[in-house]
Amino acid sequence: MTRHPMATTGSARRARRAVAAAAALLLGVAATAPAHAADGGQWWYDLYDVPAAHAEGWTGEGVKIAVIDAQINPDLPVFDGADLTVMEDPLCANSGPAISTEFNDDSSHGTTVTAMLVGNGEGAGAVRGIAPDASVIYYGWGLVGEETCELPAEVEDRTLTGGGWGMLRALEDGAQIITTSVGSSSYSLADMQVMAEAIARGVVVLSASTNESGVATANFPNALNGVVTVNAMDADGEIQKDKETGELAIEPEATVVAAGVDIDVIGAGGSWDNTGPATGASLASPIVAGMLALTWQKYPEATANQLVQSLIHNTWADDHPLERDTVNGYGYGAASLGHLLREDPTQYPDENPLMDKKFGFPNADDVAIAAGESEDLMPVIPDAPASRPSFDWTSIGVTAGAVGAVAVVASVIIVLVTRRRKPQPPAPPAL
Repeated sequence: MTRHPMATTGSARRARRAVAAAAALLLGVAATAPAHAADGGQWWYDLYDVPAAHAEGWTGEGVKIAVIDAQINPDLPVFDGADLTVMEDPLCANSGPAISTEFNDDSSHGTTVTAMLVGNGEGAGAVRGIAPDASVIYYGWGLVGEETCELPAEVEDRTLTGGGWGMLRALEDGAQIITTSVGSSSYSLADMQVMAEAIARGVVVLSASTNESGVATANFPNALNGVVTVNAMDADGEIQKDKETGELAIEPEATVVAAGVDIDVIGAGGSWDNTGPATGASLASPIVAGMLALTWQKYPEATANQLVQSLIHNTWADDHPLERDTVNGYGYGAASLGHLLREDPTQYPDENPLMDKKFGFPNADDVAIAAGESEDLMPVIPDAPASRPSFDWTSIGVTAGAVGAVAVVASVIIVLVTRRRKPQPPAPPAL
Protein backbone atom coordinates (compact mmCIF):
# COMPACT_ATOMS: atom_id res chain seq x y z
CA MET A 1 0.00 0.00 0.00
CA THR A 2 1.41 3.38 -0.93
CA ARG A 3 0.26 6.78 0.20
CA HIS A 4 0.86 9.05 -2.79
CA PRO A 5 3.48 11.30 -1.18
CA MET A 6 3.17 15.05 -1.20
CA ALA A 7 6.63 16.30 -2.17
CA THR A 8 7.88 19.44 -0.49
CA THR A 9 9.30 22.21 -2.60
CA GLY A 10 10.67 24.97 -0.33
CA SER A 11 9.09 28.12 1.03
CA ALA A 12 10.96 30.51 -1.26
CA ARG A 13 9.27 29.06 -4.30
CA ARG A 14 5.90 29.24 -2.57
CA ALA A 15 6.39 32.92 -1.78
CA ARG A 16 7.06 33.67 -5.44
CA ARG A 17 4.08 31.72 -6.70
CA ALA A 18 1.07 33.76 -7.79
CA VAL A 19 -2.11 32.83 -9.57
CA ALA A 20 -1.30 33.57 -13.18
CA ALA A 21 -3.95 35.48 -15.10
CA ALA A 22 -3.71 33.04 -17.98
CA ALA A 23 -4.35 30.07 -15.71
CA ALA A 24 -7.25 31.89 -14.11
CA LEU A 25 -8.86 32.50 -17.48
CA LEU A 26 -8.13 28.95 -18.52
CA LEU A 27 -10.16 27.67 -15.59
CA GLY A 28 -12.98 30.14 -16.00
CA VAL A 29 -12.09 32.27 -12.97
CA ALA A 30 -12.17 36.04 -13.18
CA ALA A 31 -8.66 37.44 -13.50
CA THR A 32 -9.59 40.06 -10.91
CA ALA A 33 -10.23 37.44 -8.23
CA PRO A 34 -7.97 37.91 -5.19
CA ALA A 35 -4.76 35.93 -5.61
CA HIS A 36 -4.17 34.01 -2.40
CA ALA A 37 -0.98 32.48 -3.74
CA ALA A 38 0.91 35.73 -3.26
CA ASP A 39 0.24 35.57 0.46
CA GLY A 40 0.08 31.88 1.29
CA GLY A 41 -0.34 28.34 0.15
CA GLN A 42 -4.10 28.12 -0.40
CA TRP A 43 -4.00 29.73 -3.85
CA TRP A 44 -6.32 27.08 -5.28
CA TYR A 45 -9.26 28.36 -3.23
CA ASP A 46 -9.40 31.65 -5.12
CA LEU A 47 -8.28 30.15 -8.43
CA TYR A 48 -11.54 28.21 -8.52
CA ASP A 49 -13.48 31.15 -7.03
CA VAL A 50 -14.81 28.88 -4.31
CA PRO A 51 -16.20 31.82 -2.29
CA ALA A 52 -18.50 32.74 -5.19
CA ALA A 53 -19.90 29.20 -5.35
CA HIS A 54 -20.50 29.24 -1.59
CA ALA A 55 -22.20 32.63 -1.84
CA GLU A 56 -24.66 31.12 -4.31
CA GLY A 57 -25.47 28.40 -1.76
CA TRP A 58 -23.42 25.55 -3.24
CA THR A 59 -21.50 24.14 -0.28
CA GLY A 60 -21.97 20.37 -0.67
CA GLU A 61 -24.87 20.23 1.76
CA GLY A 62 -26.72 16.93 1.60
CA VAL A 63 -23.88 15.06 -0.12
CA LYS A 64 -21.98 12.29 1.69
CA ILE A 65 -18.29 11.92 0.87
CA ALA A 66 -16.07 9.07 2.04
CA VAL A 67 -12.35 9.69 2.47
CA ILE A 68 -10.01 6.68 2.55
CA ASP A 69 -6.54 7.66 3.72
CA ALA A 70 -3.88 6.93 6.34
CA GLN A 71 -4.55 8.58 9.71
CA ILE A 72 -6.36 11.71 10.85
CA ASN A 73 -6.44 14.08 13.81
CA PRO A 74 -10.11 15.10 14.04
CA ASP A 75 -9.54 17.16 17.19
CA LEU A 76 -7.81 20.05 15.43
CA PRO A 77 -9.60 23.44 15.24
CA VAL A 78 -9.79 23.17 11.45
CA PHE A 79 -12.65 20.69 11.85
CA ASP A 80 -14.73 22.73 14.31
CA GLY A 81 -18.28 22.81 12.99
CA ALA A 82 -17.68 20.20 10.28
CA ASP A 83 -19.97 17.22 9.73
CA LEU A 84 -17.10 14.76 10.08
CA THR A 85 -17.43 11.17 11.22
CA VAL A 86 -14.24 9.19 11.78
CA MET A 87 -14.43 5.41 11.87
CA GLU A 88 -12.08 4.68 14.75
CA ASP A 89 -11.37 1.07 13.83
CA PRO A 90 -8.64 0.98 11.15
CA LEU A 91 -9.02 -0.91 7.90
CA CYS A 92 -6.02 -3.04 8.87
CA ALA A 93 -6.27 -4.71 12.26
CA ASN A 94 -2.49 -4.67 12.74
CA SER A 95 -1.85 -1.11 11.60
CA GLY A 96 -2.39 0.98 14.69
CA PRO A 97 -5.28 3.42 15.14
CA ALA A 98 -7.01 5.38 12.41
CA ILE A 99 -6.85 8.45 14.67
CA SER A 100 -3.56 10.00 15.71
CA THR A 101 -3.55 13.19 17.75
CA GLU A 102 0.23 12.82 18.03
CA PHE A 103 1.79 14.33 14.93
CA ASN A 104 3.18 12.05 12.25
CA ASP A 105 3.41 12.33 8.49
CA ASP A 106 0.63 9.82 7.86
CA SER A 107 -1.78 11.73 10.08
CA SER A 108 -0.79 15.03 8.47
CA HIS A 109 -1.60 13.50 5.09
CA GLY A 110 -5.07 12.26 6.01
CA THR A 111 -5.87 15.37 8.02
CA THR A 112 -4.95 17.73 5.19
CA VAL A 113 -6.88 15.97 2.43
CA THR A 114 -9.96 15.84 4.65
CA ALA A 115 -9.65 19.50 5.61
CA MET A 116 -9.53 20.42 1.92
CA LEU A 117 -13.12 19.19 1.84
CA VAL A 118 -14.57 20.56 5.10
CA GLY A 119 -11.88 22.65 6.80
CA ASN A 120 -12.75 26.05 8.27
CA GLY A 121 -9.38 27.74 7.69
CA GLU A 122 -8.30 27.69 11.34
CA GLY A 123 -4.85 26.61 12.47
CA ALA A 124 -1.67 25.70 10.62
CA GLY A 125 -1.97 25.93 6.86
CA ALA A 126 -5.26 27.87 7.02
CA VAL A 127 -6.89 25.06 5.04
CA ARG A 128 -10.43 25.85 3.91
CA GLY A 129 -12.76 23.22 2.54
CA ILE A 130 -14.30 23.36 -0.90
CA ALA A 131 -17.43 21.55 0.34
CA PRO A 132 -17.77 22.75 3.97
CA ASP A 133 -21.34 21.54 4.46
CA ALA A 134 -20.85 18.07 3.01
CA SER A 135 -21.09 15.07 5.31
CA VAL A 136 -17.69 13.38 5.42
CA ILE A 137 -16.95 9.93 6.77
CA TYR A 138 -13.31 8.97 7.19
CA TYR A 139 -11.77 5.49 6.95
CA GLY A 140 -8.14 5.17 7.96
CA TRP A 141 -5.60 2.50 7.15
CA GLY A 142 -3.77 3.43 10.32
CA LEU A 143 -0.04 3.81 10.68
CA VAL A 144 1.21 1.08 8.40
CA GLY A 145 4.75 -0.08 7.78
CA GLU A 146 5.84 -2.80 5.41
CA GLU A 147 3.92 -5.58 7.11
CA THR A 148 1.01 -7.29 5.40
CA CYS A 149 -2.37 -5.76 6.12
CA GLU A 150 -4.41 -8.07 8.32
CA LEU A 151 -8.12 -7.48 7.85
CA PRO A 152 -10.37 -7.46 10.91
CA ALA A 153 -11.76 -10.85 11.89
CA GLU A 154 -15.32 -9.86 10.97
CA VAL A 155 -14.48 -9.36 7.29
CA GLU A 156 -16.17 -12.28 5.56
CA ASP A 157 -14.31 -12.03 2.27
CA ARG A 158 -10.71 -12.62 3.25
CA THR A 159 -9.50 -11.97 -0.30
CA LEU A 160 -10.31 -8.27 -0.03
CA THR A 161 -7.39 -5.92 0.42
CA GLY A 162 -7.52 -2.96 2.78
CA GLY A 163 -8.50 -0.65 -0.07
CA GLY A 164 -11.34 -2.86 -1.21
CA TRP A 165 -12.51 -3.26 2.38
CA GLY A 166 -12.53 0.49 2.86
CA MET A 167 -14.50 1.04 -0.33
CA LEU A 168 -17.01 -1.66 0.62
CA ARG A 169 -17.52 -0.05 4.03
CA ALA A 170 -18.07 3.31 2.37
CA LEU A 171 -20.70 1.81 0.08
CA GLU A 172 -22.47 0.17 2.99
CA ASP A 173 -22.44 3.48 4.88
CA GLY A 174 -24.17 5.28 2.04
CA ALA A 175 -21.32 7.32 0.56
CA GLN A 176 -22.18 9.06 -2.70
CA ILE A 177 -18.59 10.08 -3.49
CA ILE A 178 -15.45 8.19 -2.48
CA THR A 179 -12.05 9.86 -2.72
CA THR A 180 -8.74 8.30 -1.84
CA SER A 181 -5.16 9.50 -1.99
CA VAL A 182 -3.62 6.12 -1.19
CA GLY A 183 -3.16 3.17 -3.48
CA SER A 184 -1.94 -0.41 -3.63
CA SER A 185 0.04 -2.19 -6.32
CA SER A 186 -1.68 -5.43 -5.38
CA TYR A 187 -5.41 -6.05 -5.43
CA SER A 188 -7.81 -8.92 -5.79
CA LEU A 189 -10.82 -10.06 -7.77
CA ALA A 190 -12.91 -9.16 -4.73
CA ASP A 191 -11.63 -5.57 -4.89
CA MET A 192 -12.68 -5.34 -8.53
CA GLN A 193 -16.10 -6.66 -7.63
CA VAL A 194 -16.45 -3.87 -5.07
CA MET A 195 -15.66 -1.31 -7.78
CA ALA A 196 -18.30 -2.88 -10.01
CA GLU A 197 -20.69 -2.57 -7.06
CA ALA A 198 -19.81 1.12 -6.68
CA ILE A 199 -20.65 1.83 -10.31
CA ALA A 200 -23.85 -0.20 -10.06
CA ARG A 201 -24.93 1.68 -6.92
CA GLY A 202 -24.30 5.06 -8.51
CA VAL A 203 -21.26 6.11 -6.49
CA VAL A 204 -18.46 8.31 -7.87
CA VAL A 205 -14.96 7.01 -7.06
CA LEU A 206 -11.94 9.31 -7.35
CA SER A 207 -8.28 8.51 -6.80
CA ALA A 208 -5.08 10.52 -6.81
CA SER A 209 -2.62 9.45 -9.48
CA THR A 210 0.93 8.43 -8.73
CA ASN A 211 3.40 11.34 -8.64
CA GLU A 212 5.89 9.74 -11.00
CA SER A 213 6.94 10.56 -14.54
CA GLY A 214 6.47 8.11 -17.38
CA VAL A 215 4.63 5.54 -15.27
CA ALA A 216 1.13 4.49 -16.23
CA THR A 217 -1.11 3.99 -13.25
CA ALA A 218 -1.31 0.31 -12.33
CA ASN A 219 -2.50 0.39 -8.75
CA PHE A 220 -5.76 0.14 -6.87
CA PRO A 221 -8.06 1.83 -7.48
CA ASN A 222 -6.54 3.90 -10.31
CA ALA A 223 -6.21 1.03 -12.76
CA LEU A 224 -9.86 0.08 -12.54
CA ASN A 225 -12.50 1.14 -15.01
CA GLY A 226 -14.92 3.77 -13.80
CA VAL A 227 -12.45 5.50 -11.46
CA VAL A 228 -11.78 9.23 -11.87
CA THR A 229 -7.98 9.55 -11.81
CA VAL A 230 -6.78 13.02 -10.78
CA ASN A 231 -3.31 14.46 -11.33
CA ALA A 232 -1.90 17.71 -9.95
CA MET A 233 -1.04 20.95 -11.72
CA ASP A 234 0.46 24.22 -10.54
CA ALA A 235 -0.92 27.76 -10.64
CA ASP A 236 0.38 28.20 -14.19
CA GLY A 237 -1.45 25.12 -15.42
CA GLU A 238 1.67 22.94 -15.64
CA ILE A 239 1.60 19.27 -14.60
CA GLN A 240 3.41 18.57 -11.31
CA LYS A 241 7.00 17.39 -11.44
CA ASP A 242 8.33 14.04 -10.29
CA LYS A 243 10.14 14.76 -7.01
CA GLU A 244 12.87 12.26 -7.88
CA THR A 245 13.64 13.13 -11.50
CA GLY A 246 12.34 16.68 -11.93
CA GLU A 247 10.48 15.54 -15.04
CA LEU A 248 6.80 16.26 -15.50
CA ALA A 249 4.80 13.54 -13.72
CA ILE A 250 2.62 12.73 -16.71
CA GLU A 251 -0.07 10.15 -16.02
CA PRO A 252 -1.26 8.76 -19.38
CA GLU A 253 -4.57 7.59 -17.95
CA ALA A 254 -5.38 10.74 -16.00
CA THR A 255 -9.03 11.74 -16.21
CA VAL A 256 -8.58 15.39 -15.20
CA VAL A 257 -6.00 17.60 -13.52
CA ALA A 258 -6.51 20.03 -10.64
CA ALA A 259 -4.52 22.24 -8.28
CA GLY A 260 -1.97 20.30 -6.26
CA VAL A 261 1.38 22.13 -6.29
CA ASP A 262 2.79 24.32 -3.50
CA ILE A 263 -0.24 24.02 -1.26
CA ASP A 264 0.18 24.48 2.49
CA VAL A 265 -0.61 21.38 4.55
CA ILE A 266 -1.58 20.88 8.17
CA GLY A 267 1.41 20.08 10.36
CA ALA A 268 5.09 19.85 9.53
CA GLY A 269 8.42 19.05 11.11
CA GLY A 270 6.93 17.12 14.01
CA SER A 271 4.31 19.65 15.09
CA TRP A 272 0.66 20.38 14.35
CA ASP A 273 1.47 24.08 14.81
CA ASN A 274 3.72 24.19 11.75
CA THR A 275 2.91 24.24 8.08
CA GLY A 276 4.73 24.14 4.76
CA PRO A 277 4.08 23.81 1.03
CA ALA A 278 3.59 20.36 -0.41
CA THR A 279 2.93 18.97 -3.86
CA GLY A 280 1.07 15.91 -5.06
CA ALA A 281 -2.05 14.47 -6.63
CA SER A 282 -3.12 13.65 -3.07
CA LEU A 283 -4.13 17.31 -2.78
CA ALA A 284 -5.88 17.44 -6.16
CA SER A 285 -8.25 14.51 -5.67
CA PRO A 286 -10.27 15.99 -2.75
CA ILE A 287 -10.61 19.27 -4.66
CA VAL A 288 -12.28 17.50 -7.58
CA ALA A 289 -14.39 15.43 -5.18
CA GLY A 290 -15.57 18.69 -3.63
CA MET A 291 -16.39 20.14 -7.05
CA LEU A 292 -18.61 17.14 -7.74
CA ALA A 293 -20.28 17.47 -4.34
CA LEU A 294 -21.24 21.09 -5.04
CA THR A 295 -22.48 20.12 -8.49
CA TRP A 296 -24.54 17.25 -7.09
CA GLN A 297 -26.11 19.58 -4.55
CA LYS A 298 -27.16 21.95 -7.34
CA TYR A 299 -28.38 19.16 -9.62
CA PRO A 300 -29.71 16.47 -7.27
CA GLU A 301 -31.50 14.60 -10.06
CA ALA A 302 -28.20 13.80 -11.78
CA THR A 303 -26.76 10.31 -11.52
CA ALA A 304 -23.18 9.52 -10.59
CA ASN A 305 -22.47 8.56 -14.20
CA GLN A 306 -23.85 11.88 -15.42
CA LEU A 307 -21.67 13.75 -12.94
CA VAL A 308 -18.59 12.02 -14.31
CA GLN A 309 -19.78 12.78 -17.84
CA SER A 310 -20.17 16.44 -16.89
CA LEU A 311 -16.72 16.48 -15.28
CA ILE A 312 -14.98 15.41 -18.49
CA HIS A 313 -17.16 17.49 -20.82
CA ASN A 314 -16.84 20.72 -18.84
CA THR A 315 -13.14 21.18 -18.29
CA TRP A 316 -11.32 24.45 -19.00
CA ALA A 317 -13.19 27.74 -19.20
CA ASP A 318 -15.92 27.29 -21.77
CA ASP A 319 -17.69 24.73 -23.92
CA HIS A 320 -15.44 22.73 -26.25
CA PRO A 321 -15.37 19.42 -28.09
CA LEU A 322 -14.69 16.39 -25.91
CA GLU A 323 -10.99 15.62 -26.29
CA ARG A 324 -8.53 13.55 -24.29
CA ASP A 325 -4.81 14.27 -24.01
CA THR A 326 -2.81 11.21 -22.99
CA VAL A 327 0.53 12.56 -24.24
CA ASN A 328 0.86 15.67 -22.08
CA GLY A 329 -1.09 14.13 -19.21
CA TYR A 330 -4.06 16.49 -19.01
CA GLY A 331 -6.65 13.80 -19.67
CA TYR A 332 -9.89 15.54 -20.54
CA GLY A 333 -8.50 18.81 -19.20
CA ALA A 334 -8.35 20.93 -16.07
CA ALA A 335 -11.37 20.47 -13.82
CA SER A 336 -13.39 23.69 -13.58
CA LEU A 337 -15.81 24.36 -10.74
CA GLY A 338 -17.47 27.26 -12.54
CA HIS A 339 -17.99 25.29 -15.73
CA LEU A 340 -19.40 22.32 -13.84
CA LEU A 341 -21.89 24.46 -11.96
CA ARG A 342 -23.11 26.11 -15.16
CA GLU A 343 -24.03 22.89 -16.95
CA ASP A 344 -26.86 20.54 -15.99
CA PRO A 345 -25.38 17.01 -15.83
CA THR A 346 -28.72 15.40 -16.71
CA GLN A 347 -28.13 16.35 -20.37
CA TYR A 348 -25.50 13.58 -20.58
CA PRO A 349 -25.98 9.80 -20.94
CA ASP A 350 -26.35 7.79 -17.74
CA GLU A 351 -23.24 5.79 -18.60
CA ASN A 352 -19.85 5.80 -16.93
CA PRO A 353 -17.46 7.15 -19.60
CA LEU A 354 -14.33 5.73 -17.97
CA MET A 355 -14.78 2.08 -18.88
CA ASP A 356 -11.90 1.91 -21.35
CA LYS A 357 -8.78 1.81 -19.18
CA LYS A 358 -5.94 -0.48 -20.23
CA PHE A 359 -6.51 -2.92 -17.39
CA GLY A 360 -10.07 -3.43 -18.59
CA PHE A 361 -11.87 -4.43 -15.38
CA PRO A 362 -14.51 -4.27 -14.12
CA ASN A 363 -16.29 -4.25 -17.46
CA ALA A 364 -19.92 -3.57 -18.37
CA ASP A 365 -20.87 -7.20 -17.75
CA ASP A 366 -19.35 -7.07 -14.27
CA VAL A 367 -21.37 -3.94 -13.47
CA ALA A 368 -24.54 -5.61 -14.78
CA ILE A 369 -23.90 -8.56 -12.48
CA ALA A 370 -23.37 -6.23 -9.51
CA ALA A 371 -26.60 -4.43 -10.40
CA GLY A 372 -28.50 -7.71 -10.36
CA GLU A 373 -29.15 -7.55 -14.10
CA SER A 374 -27.31 -10.81 -14.81
CA GLU A 375 -27.03 -14.15 -13.04
CA ASP A 376 -23.62 -14.93 -14.51
CA LEU A 377 -20.65 -15.06 -12.19
CA MET A 378 -18.02 -12.40 -12.57
CA PRO A 379 -15.22 -13.93 -14.69
CA VAL A 380 -11.98 -14.89 -13.04
CA ILE A 381 -9.30 -12.44 -14.11
CA PRO A 382 -5.91 -13.99 -15.01
CA ASP A 383 -3.01 -12.99 -12.79
CA ALA A 384 -5.25 -11.11 -10.36
CA PRO A 385 -3.65 -11.65 -6.94
CA ALA A 386 -5.95 -13.08 -4.30
CA SER A 387 -3.69 -12.35 -1.37
CA ARG A 388 -3.56 -9.12 0.57
CA PRO A 389 -0.77 -6.72 -0.41
CA SER A 390 2.46 -5.86 1.26
CA PHE A 391 2.75 -2.21 2.18
CA ASP A 392 5.44 0.21 1.14
CA TRP A 393 4.75 3.60 2.66
CA THR A 394 6.79 6.69 1.88
CA SER A 395 6.98 9.59 4.30
CA ILE A 396 5.71 12.87 2.90
CA GLY A 397 8.31 14.82 4.90
CA VAL A 398 6.80 18.30 4.88
CA THR A 399 9.13 21.16 5.75
CA ALA A 400 7.95 24.00 7.93
CA GLY A 401 9.55 26.67 5.76
CA ALA A 402 9.51 30.05 7.45
CA VAL A 403 7.39 28.80 10.34
CA GLY A 404 10.40 27.67 12.32
CA ALA A 405 13.45 25.48 12.42
CA VAL A 406 12.57 21.83 11.90
CA ALA A 407 14.27 18.51 11.47
CA VAL A 408 13.71 17.52 7.87
CA VAL A 409 13.27 13.80 7.35
CA ALA A 410 15.31 11.96 4.76
CA SER A 411 12.50 11.69 2.24
CA VAL A 412 12.18 15.45 1.79
CA ILE A 413 13.13 16.48 -1.70
CA ILE A 414 13.85 20.13 -2.40
CA VAL A 415 13.07 20.36 -6.09
CA LEU A 416 15.69 22.41 -7.95
CA VAL A 417 15.10 22.06 -11.67
CA THR A 418 15.72 24.20 -14.68
CA ARG A 419 12.43 25.57 -15.93
CA ARG A 420 11.74 24.24 -19.36
CA ARG A 421 9.08 24.94 -21.92
CA LYS A 422 6.00 23.21 -20.63
CA PRO A 423 3.98 20.92 -22.88
CA GLN A 424 0.95 22.48 -24.47
CA PRO A 425 -2.40 21.37 -23.06
CA PRO A 426 -5.37 20.81 -25.33
CA ALA A 427 -6.27 24.19 -26.81
CA PRO A 428 -9.05 25.70 -24.69
CA PRO A 429 -11.99 27.30 -26.43
CA ALA A 430 -11.72 30.97 -27.31
CA LEU A 431 -12.25 33.16 -24.25
